[in-house]
Amino acid sequence: PALAIAASVAPKSSARPVLQDAALTFGPGGIDVQATDLETGVRLLVPAVVTDSARALVSAKRLLDVVRAIGGDEVKIEVGKEKIKIAGHGGKFALVLDGGEFPDLPPVEPAFTVDRAILVSAISRTTYAASDEPTRYAINGVRIETKGGRSIWVATNGKQMAVVDRPVEAPDGLSLVVPVDGLDLLEKVADSGDTVGVQATQNDIRFQTNRGSVVTRLVDGEFPEWRNVLPTPSRRATTNREALIA
Repeated sequence: PALAIAASVAPKSSARPVLQDAALTFGPGGIDVQATDLETGVRLLVPAVVTDSARALVSAKRLLDVVRAIGGDEVKIEVGKEKIKIAGHGGKFALVLDGGEFPDLPPVEPAFTVDRAILVSAISRTTYAASDEPTRYAINGVRIETKGGRSIWVATNGKQMAVVDRPVEAPDGLSLVVPVDGLDLLEKVADSGDTVGVQATQNDIRFQTNRGSVVTRLVDGEFPEWRNVLPTPSRRATTNREALIA
């Protein structure tokens, strides 16, 4: 559901109205669909038979509503100078195109790949524990560290903590905090395939799946020293009470 995912990323309101749009690029490979709120972005390729190359900016929510209303298996799209026309089993619709400048997502140049199943498992086992309080921005994401062929995923809201250790073929020394929204989006997009490509930059982290890509800004702030609050293993012994007090 490329449009559903795009509509979930595009903000409902914004000081930059173009961010409420989905950017559609029609080319030989199909329809390239982009959406972003400037913090998190998604790019998905939808298979399609395209006769003419075109580019269109249109409200992501309205387009999704129209395609849902049309129903059926096949949708025909025609891009004009001022409108985009959508036709299908349930009728014909036209939406006005926007003329703003859409901030295209940067390309993904993976530095390494991770097993998709391991990645999705780590996301599902940590994001629930992250804080959603705006005033605690530094823990509004999941801390990811790499060392010695292992990746440590940590999330906390101050009351609970989730720690996951998973194998990874990645460079040592990565230490970053990825927003929960970006990881939740990645979990939706990485729903098939064997591996996911990863590129970490100073300001963001980029993922490439077989369906498309996800780019999300990193959380800026000091993540707490989580190792200091982990319980230490207890040592126990069992003995005869009388022998102990004798």
